[in-house]
Amino acid sequence: MSAKVGLVSCAISSKPGNDGTGMYFIKSMTIPKFIATLIITLAIGYLFGGIIGAFGVIGGAFGGALISLIGKKNFKIATGDVLGASNEIGRLFSLLFMLIMILLSQIRIF
Repeated sequence: MSAKVGLVSCAISSKPGNDGTGMYFIKSMTIPKFIATLIITLAIGYLFGGIIGAFGVIGGAFGGALISLIGKKNFKIATGDVLGASNEIGRLFSLLFMLIMILLSQIRIF
């Protein structure tokens, strides 16, 4: 779920290319859809994982936004491949953010 939030965060902040399937996903993503996605996934993440689950969702969104930023810098547009990369990097950052929160909770910071 967090990886898909990464994909959505990449789609909302990217400029689509002229062809390909990624163009349809990027063009159809709007800010209200992104906000709704973020609120729903944060609620589900918190419901099932507490603060650790919520940070996993934030990590996924961060990973997608990072790929969008890198894609803009290097390619100027985003394609389906960039969206796919944001999905995988979103998954990575989601797990990293959850791991960091677990480690911080063990040393009693949170």
